[in-house]
Amino acid sequence: APPRQFWPMVLAPCLGLAVVIPVILHARVHGYGLAAGELQVLRLGRINRYALAGLECAEFVPHALKGARKTWGNDGAGAITGTFRSQALGKFEVLVTDPARTVVLRWPGHSLVVSPGEPEKFAGAVRAAAGLRQ
Repeated sequence: APPRQFWPMVLAPCLGLAVVIPVILHARVHGYGLAAGELQVLRLGRINRYALAGLECAEFVPHALKGARKTWGNDGAGAITGTFRSQALGKFEVLVTDPARTVVLRWPGHSLVVSPGEPEKFAGAVRAAAGLRQ
């Protein structure tokens, strides 16, 4: 039998981690904020911004991703992000770290699902910031 090569056995996992770790860090959602009429989703090195103008509703819907299918994105490496489709929500965007505590935000023609730490309080704060009825 040929002798085992030491370096390929060491380098292969290191190269794999060198790819996977940045992908996880890039996908991760670090928090949510409300400022100047917009929802801000904090991510590594960037902020996704969503104007609250035209927002129709913001509601706490536990497990809103149940039955949803991913059409594009990441569904587990650091966060659940991307575009999904379900019978209940149609096509929607997802920026979630905890699928049990989801808040659904709906605009005309667009929906977004997020998972803040205190979903009921967050949904109320979004409604207030958007000028919607509580």
